[in-house]
Amino acid sequence: MTRNPVIGNLPPKDHSIEHFGSSNHDRVLNADTYFRALEFINLMNLNMVEQRPSQVIKNAAYALQFALKAALLYSGNAENWIERHIGRDLEAAMALAASFGMPPPTPEFAGVLPELSRYHAAGRNFGHARILSVMTSRHICENVLSLIEVVGEMIEIKTNDRADM
Repeated sequence: MTRNPVIGNLPPKDHSIEHFGSSNHDRVLNADTYFRALEFINLMNLNMVEQRPSQVIKNAAYALQFALKAALLYSGNAENWIERHIGRDLEAAMALAASFGMPPPTPEFAGVLPELSRYHAAGRNFGHARILSVMTSRHICENVLSLIEVVGEMIEIKTNDRADM
């Protein structure tokens, strides 16, 4: 387990989809999508949080998008349906994931989710100041990581135990 100074312990970076085999395309796609979320979280470090909060918000939005997409794939939604009907709408993805049993975000993060969703859907070019007025970049990282961990438990991906795949 790697320790990120901002958000704590992270799963190891050695999570190639080759570990999952190719017999179950949906499971491989689900795992790959989940691990893309982890990659965006792994990009964050203490300097970025303090000096480049707009980049943190951008990475957090992508990480959340991929984590929620993994939850939706696991729940039986087709990838092209998710892309067509959800896209970058993080609020819609969170609501749909919740309807499949994913626990809701913390009340604090639920308050920033609409702004983060608008920012992400609009191309991540403006709006980060509104997000930072509601929640610090460090807290955004922590909340997104918590949601990624919830998705990992929900979809039963264990980064250190791939024997069953």
